Amino acid sequence: HSNLGNAYLILSEYGSRADNCRKAIRACQEALKVYTPEEFPLDYAEVQGTLWLAYLTMADIELKTENCMLALEACQERINIYAAGQPLKHASCQRDLAITYNTLANIEDTLEAKADDCKKAILASRTALQIYTPEDFPKEYAEVQMLLWASFVSLAEVEEKAENCKNAIVACNNALEVYAKKCPKDNADIQKNLGYTYVALAEMENKAEN
Repeated sequence: HSNLGNAYLILSEYGSRADNCRKAIRACQEALKVYTPEEFPLDYAEVQGTLWLAYLTMADIELKTENCMLALEACQERINIYAAGQPLKHASCQRDLAITYNTLANIEDTLEAKADDCKKAILASRTALQIYTPEDFPKEYAEVQMLLWASFVSLAEVEEKAENCKNAIVACNNALEVYAKKCPKDNADIQKNLGYTYVALAEMENKAEN
């Protein structure tokens, strides 16, 4: 059932996204009847990872808030397993948590809820960066820095716009240190985001300079 869940999730990339994601979710739920966190913690966490991605994919299709919340629940279950003794997998889960909170922030009904999601995404990203250093894991480090950028840009729409734009700029520049010489396309994407953020900051201060 665990393998079936993975297979349906891969198949969802090539057509019938919703139908295949639902089948992946059902297969994972069957697997979790045996893979309990007490008896099979690593298998349990792996299946929760498949569930996380299936629910997050479903959030792009329907019931966005509900599926995001289910994705968060699956992600948290993995974190509970990996928190002790699995630093790399724990960092990966924190990155997934940041992705999910950023997704949820974009569909919240209130500014307060959006701000709360952004702050949780920022916390998750910073937790991941305790493991993902630019020296040891440059690719993951840059990816998480861009998650930080997205979180700060969204938070700037709600509160402390100038300060959060500046934090977003710092995150972009950190990512550029990795991508500047290694990946032209990613470097261009980050420069585009950096330009967007300077435009937003220019609305509030040092207009000509920004």
